[in-house]
Amino acid sequence: LDSAFLRVNNSLEDTKEHGLVLKNLKTETSKRKIHLPALAVSVLMAHKSEQNALRLRLGFGRSGESYVFEMFRDDLFGPVRSRALTKMFSSFIAGVDVPRITLHGLRHTAATSAIWAGENIVAVSKRIGHAQVSITLNIYTHYIPGDDEDIAANWEKRFSGISVPE
Repeated sequence: LDSAFLRVNNSLEDTKEHGLVLKNLKTETSKRKIHLPALAVSVLMAHKSEQNALRLRLGFGRSGESYVFEMFRDDLFGPVRSRALTKMFSSFIAGVDVPRITLHGLRHTAATSAIWAGENIVAVSKRIGHAQVSITLNIYTHYIPGDDEDIAANWEKRFSGISVPE
């Protein structure tokens, strides 16, 4: 977090047979480095500090693997199960004045917001971990602002002042 980015290196799958299993990502391009805004870094650092304080109070120290969202169970610290995280997020959303959204829906909201803001589609695609930009375009093309009339208006601006030879 000191460098204001997070790395996505693995995924955590909640299985019935083996519980939480750390898995490789689907593709090599799914591994990525995501730059974070200062507000997110600040909130995550405060959260990490609280988690470390809890670990110390319970006598676990800071050693071992740690996760962004941890909980204490079975005499160990470990990652929060996806169902529990989804439930916590749903409770949070129900208590604030925003449209109802799922945790996974935040991914789509982030991508859509970036596209609407005019961010580079290649950068958006890499940020969300798509193997190819075509995947991002197939999913989000209908969110890209502008149409043929906008293109004509933009060309008009660019080429205004140019004389047409007679």
